[in-house]
Amino acid sequence: MKRILLPVFASMHPGKKLLFFFFIVVASMLTGGIIAFFWRGESLVELRIRVFVNQLFTFLIPAFIAAALYAEDRREYLGLRKVSSPVLLGLTFLIMLAFTPLVNYTGFLNAKMELPDVLAGLEESMRTFEEKARILTDRLLSSRKGLSDFALNLLIVAFLPAVAEELIFRGVLLQIFREWSRSVHFAVGISAFIFSFIHFQFYGFLPRFLLGLLFGYLFVWSKSIYIPVAAHFFNNAAAVSLYFFADADTDFLQESQNFGLGNENFIFVLWSLPVFLMLLFLFKKKSS
Repeated sequence: MKRILLPVFASMHPGKKLLFFFFIVVASMLTGGIIAFFWRGESLVELRIRVFVNQLFTFLIPAFIAAALYAEDRREYLGLRKVSSPVLLGLTFLIMLAFTPLVNYTGFLNAKMELPDVLAGLEESMRTFEEKARILTDRLLSSRKGLSDFALNLLIVAFLPAVAEELIFRGVLLQIFREWSRSVHFAVGISAFIFSFIHFQFYGFLPRFLLGLLFGYLFVWSKSIYIPVAAHFFNNAAAVSLYFFADADTDFLQESQNFGLGNENFIFVLWSLPVFLMLLFLFKKKSS
């Protein structure tokens, strides 16, 4: 069967590949929705199962289906290559640390943006959607009875999204747009835009878009999906860890989330930017 399908799909125009991939995602999401229906209760366990199923059928499964149809070597297509040097993982960790103040500051600016009065209804809808997303996240992270809860939170909220989302946005979409446009920068930019837009959280669009750009270039330079997965996981795990080890109402959690914000802390943004750029240069040089 693969010998019959592969030549057909692999030789398709990238635009047709993108359209067909959209149908793969929709079909997989519908399947996941049917499965998740059996765990529609309000308990934390059922909520975790629904989130797990959603990540699996919205991102992970479509990515592997696309790789199987569009390439002879699925692992090669998705970038499932061994990291060329452990130094790259260390640099990835440092890059994410240096990037944090800038990401927080863009989030601060994004939150201050207001749409024109004619779009007031849309703005209110987006705020409502984001509030629901915040409540869902709070529910997922609400149980802090022991390390088992922490491990589950890391798995469901940090690790699984990092793997699943990177496979679909960098492993598949970036590849399709790169083939279509013949431009690495366009492919990185448009996949980052979709990555941010698909979360439907307008007031977090800019920081998530910047993260998408960073993950994209880390993937292109390293040629390994494990690098952006590690960066994505670090970003998610940092938030999960802060929430777990500090009460949600403590000054420590608030200060950690606001790192780099305000007039007094803006110096962290100015300091971190050249450090971040230097680390990126070292990463690119080491990758080559």
